Amino acid sequence: EGKPSELADAAAAASAALSAAGNDRRGAAPDFESIQFLTFAGKRGDAPIIRRAKEKLLNDEWNRLNRLKLGRLPPPKLLAVWKIVLHKVRPNTFRGTTFEPRFRLQCADFEYTSTALLASSRTTSFKAPLDKLSLTFPKAIVVDEVFVAFYNKRPITGKKDKAFKFWFHTAFIQGNRLHLDKADLDTACKDTKHQKFDEHFAVDLFFTDAFHH
Repeated sequence: EGKPSELADAAAAASAALSAAGNDRRGAAPDFESIQFLTFAGKRGDAPIIRRAKEKLLNDEWNRLNRLKLGRLPPPKLLAVWKIVLHKVRPNTFRGTTFEPRFRLQCADFEYTSTALLASSRTTSFKAPLDKLSLTFPKAIVVDEVFVAFYNKRPITGKKDKAFKFWFHTAFIQGNRLHLDKADLDTACKDTKHQKFDEHFAVDLFFTDAFHH
């Protein structure tokens, strides 16, 4: 383990390198190792919140071609997701009285899970229904295409089923908040009779500076 000053210097160097990559229209998005270091730098003793994904999300060629040859895509833009807010939440457990958030954020070849992000939370089970549920966690740094999926857990087998999912691209995020209504969420949008999700179910993602510790 390095000294705090050494970690701070290393974090600054990593931030500069990542920032340069983000400002280079021709460059590829930062790799797993760079983003992993940025999530750890200056945080000795913290449990890891990022891990390698089993499969890469997408082929980088689409982003590279659109940036380099076609000029249709802005430079890589790093964002840090630090809060997810769910609106009009119904129970998702067997007894029908609580909601247990289980989710995954995947980007390129790395991902964040609710187990890691909410590890320091006092509770991961909430009485439901709820008008609003706010989930805050350490910064999950993402870039380019991001896939977000929420899951329900079967009571006997423990198998996870996707409750809803969505995609976004960091290059097109304006401001520090992304709002998605039920109609914008895959799977949930098919619940036209509102049997599984409230009519006004919605999701907000909140972003902050990826380089600020």
